Amino acid sequence: MAYAQHTLDRKINPKRGTIYDATGKKVLAVSGTVRSVTVNPVNIKNEDKERVAKALSDILGIDYEKTLNRVSKRTSIENIATKIDEETADKLMTWLEENGITTGVNIDEDTKRYYPYNSLASQVIGFCGSDNQGLDGIESLYDDELKGKTGKIIKITDAKGKTLLKEGEDYESGIDGNDLILTIDATIQGIAEKYLEEACIDNKCTDGGSIIIMNPNTGDILAMAGYPNYNLNTPFEVNNDEIKSNWNNLSQEEKTKYLQQMWRNRPISDAYEPGSTFKLITSSAALEEGITDTDNKGEFNCSRFNRNCGCSNKMLEIL
Repeated sequence: MAYAQHTLDRKINPKRGTIYDATGKKVLAVSGTVRSVTVNPVNIKNEDKERVAKALSDILGIDYEKTLNRVSKRTSIENIATKIDEETADKLMTWLEENGITTGVNIDEDTKRYYPYNSLASQVIGFCGSDNQGLDGIESLYDDELKGKTGKIIKITDAKGKTLLKEGEDYESGIDGNDLILTIDATIQGIAEKYLEEACIDNKCTDGGSIIIMNPNTGDILAMAGYPNYNLNTPFEVNNDEIKSNWNNLSQEEKTKYLQQMWRNRPISDAYEPGSTFKLITSSAALEEGITDTDNKGEFNCSRFNRNCGCSNKMLEIL
């Protein structure tokens, strides 16, 4: 209890593992370095609070009143902004140095997930939340492998939460996540998505469509596509102009339902009639029962009945 009272931990997010296509060369998802900004209000002098809040507001492009409120609290740590690019972080750091603000404002390393191909295999790959946790698709299924281990910066503080400068900081680095190589081939996936979109538009498929391409020798899924798809870098942006224009009039339940439909991986979550693919089952049954063999050319020999039993005609109709 005493240790918890006299220490202040700031999290250091590790980089999520990179997701590659089957070639191991094309990157489907990668984490880049960004910055997060927090403040220790008790370590900012009262006479500096307003100008610190103003600088944070101007440089980071956030609301001044909300920022001032956080800077003025009597708490040990407050989050100000996340996913700040390096250039913006450098501007803030320069301002702090020029204005002699040496304590109370923290600029820590963070990561942000990027998807170089935007919508390619979107419903397969899925996406991450603001905390770098996988929320859908491969990102969610393999989250434990991809996320790594969080690091931290530990400061020793006094009873009021003020930093004891002579004690310094203890830095515990994070451990980056493992990389992942899919069976999806980015080139084949791109071709599949292109022609699936054209087919859905040309045939006016209002419910969209799906396509799976498999290597029959290994079972590897080379492409798995659904139309319409969405941009992985903006997963909460709707992909339908009509829905988008009426978005503000929808209930929260309706919004959630639409987004879940947009994210859904149709080829593995929707039910379909087997159609001609079921002919494999019928053929296998005919071979298993000895009604035909692999060399017969459209003729059946029924071992149970005479040749005029009509069995072969029925089987031919099924096939």
